[in-house]
Amino acid sequence: MTKIFQSVDVVLFAVVGAIAFALGMWGYWDCSFTFVPDPADAAKKVPYFSKDAACHLKNWWQIVLATINLVRAGGEFSLSRVPADPWQLVIAQLAIPAIAVLAAGKIIYDKLRRDVHIMMAGRQNDHIIICGLGPTAMQIVQNLQGAEQKQAIVVIDPVGVAINAATCETMGIPVVAGDAKNARILAVAGLRRARSVVVATGDDARNLDIALRMRDIHASLPARHRRPLTIFTEIDNDWLFAKLQSQQNQTLGSPEAEIRLVNSYENSARLLIQDMPLPVAPELSAGALVVIGFGKMGRSVATQFLGASPTALGQRMQIIAIDRAIDEAKMAFDANLPAAREVADFEFIEADLTADKGVDWTAVTQLIADEPLLAVVACLGEDLDNLFVGMEMRRILDSHDQFHVPIYVRLQHHNRLGHYAASTEVMVPIADRLRGFGTLESVLSRAILMDAAIDQLPRAWHEAYRRGLPAGRHDVPANRPWSELPEFYKMSNRRVCDHLPIKLAQAGLRLEEASADLGSAQRGPVVVELTPDEIELLARLEHRRWLVARRMLGWQYGEKRNEAKRLNPLLVEWEMLTQAGRQQLQKEAADLPRFLAGAGYVLRRVHLVRAYGDWLATAAAMMDKAEAHAEQRYNVVLAEIDRPEGFAIAERAINIAETSLWLVSREDPLTLARSLDEDHAQRFKILLQRADGWTRRDHLVGRADTATTTPEKNRHPFRAATDHMQLLGLQE
Repeated sequence: MTKIFQSVDVVLFAVVGAIAFALGMWGYWDCSFTFVPDPADAAKKVPYFSKDAACHLKNWWQIVLATINLVRAGGEFSLSRVPADPWQLVIAQLAIPAIAVLAAGKIIYDKLRRDVHIMMAGRQNDHIIICGLGPTAMQIVQNLQGAEQKQAIVVIDPVGVAINAATCETMGIPVVAGDAKNARILAVAGLRRARSVVVATGDDARNLDIALRMRDIHASLPARHRRPLTIFTEIDNDWLFAKLQSQQNQTLGSPEAEIRLVNSYENSARLLIQDMPLPVAPELSAGALVVIGFGKMGRSVATQFLGASPTALGQRMQIIAIDRAIDEAKMAFDANLPAAREVADFEFIEADLTADKGVDWTAVTQLIADEPLLAVVACLGEDLDNLFVGMEMRRILDSHDQFHVPIYVRLQHHNRLGHYAASTEVMVPIADRLRGFGTLESVLSRAILMDAAIDQLPRAWHEAYRRGLPAGRHDVPANRPWSELPEFYKMSNRRVCDHLPIKLAQAGLRLEEASADLGSAQRGPVVVELTPDEIELLARLEHRRWLVARRMLGWQYGEKRNEAKRLNPLLVEWEMLTQAGRQQLQKEAADLPRFLAGAGYVLRRVHLVRAYGDWLATAAAMMDKAEAHAEQRYNVVLAEIDRPEGFAIAERAINIAETSLWLVSREDPLTLARSLDEDHAQRFKILLQRADGWTRRDHLVGRADTATTTPEKNRHPFRAATDHMQLLGLQE
């Protein structure tokens, strides 16, 4: 069992030793100052023990010295003498030297055990070396120790974080004190036998320096002693991380020692954008993204959002950034992405929304209450502040019928608190309206960090790119194995694959992991060929994403490609792109089903059922098709529940597997519920619990029968939805 308290043994020895010492003092005192009546003269007192007795001393300081001297095991006290020696001294003469011997043995054992533990650690195979014991490193240690398959760990502590080092030792993890750049220290930690190294000292420059030094030391090992090594290097500084990612020709690692950058802000933002629900139909197009707290985390969220480009063709992305020091945050953002405002509309607002400021929410409410929104993300520094802001924003949005807008709160250390807060909602029982993200336990988990689960699809995409290179282009910088690939191309592959589910959803396609047995377990039919309209739309969306990514990196149009000046002749809108350029993008889009199948994914078309407005006339027939092919389709149903026909369609939808139900009404859910009789109110409650979202009737855009009732302010951000629907053949 792991000991929780390091000082238990010390306290035990101290208590027992104190008792033994007290017995010795007591015995000497009893022997030296105990008097009895003189048999010859009762009025006189005489010492009980002879002045010549070994235990008889003259004063207290001689008693102290004599008691201490018992540690030499030189006492000859006995109960068999006449008179018998004090029993306290008989016990103390045995206990004090025994305790001294045991304490010395324990100290020697602990020292030898620690040294032997460290010596043996260097002889392990496939273990993980952790350099540094800051917050990130300790979270990684805890995640690895808590995994089902525990991995052997050795810690190198270069700065002497005593508390964290003691914690590691209580978990049975050897801690080597020293500089991780020192070859001897690395040899003691077993670098040549290690599977991977995590460098997280809390200083980015030091981390990178250590990683590069390790790469060189690993390369200097004899070939027979070198094995593949992955060096995970924490880089949190915006400028340094951006610079490393912009490297197109120089790789950080070597063929046998890959250096993998770790940025918890970027990983949190990537996972957030992947989890963020996209509009399930063109008439529910994406609105503005609100980012509260525009520090490192907020800026990473904005960057990933821009790279994902979740808006319809022709529609500019919108970001509303709120921060108490917005001017400084804006300068930092512009320094890293100077061209971001060319591809999106930004609104920067200065406000301190933390819980202890007593802020007036009126200005924020006026800004976002009636604005079509995609999501709200709280990225303040403290978990409690994020939770407070998230719950206040939920209240404000609900009071303005924005029930469908999800709110994400960054909870680095208290994700369970977020689950509890979400469970206390009583306004509307629609799931996942308040979600936590960015928990270090998940962002730094073994699956994300060591197994690179977040990069599996980008790796597969890169290998497919290499296989498809024509004969004359094998010398391009990107034609390298992933471990040797410059960071620029790694990031480029990540951007492509992070965007895949988004553009597929915009084309009415659903990306799913393939089942082991496609013949029986996989819900089908699986899309193996795309229609010409789907290919055209996917090609346009990919070109738009690529344009955004390149422009944010500072690239501009040029008649000839120039890497140094960042010029590219393809940096033009789709209509101005050459026929060859279009055909290449269309070919890549047409090959998507085959690539995804090879990577373990399949595509299915989404069956959209509209049950509102004029569509109600055909909704019942569409539902009949959905029910007839319940195991073969993924259905999305938009049902206008304040009309009897739409209410009936919604009740049918919740009984069909793999169906996403969105409720549409002219009144908010609570007002509508109060207008229903008891039976319908109970049925309505069931619909709310089973629905994936709710929206007001006048928030729907892109249809002639809704455009006349939709205020221009609300329609404007979605003006491109109609064109998008026409391209897919969804609108007459």
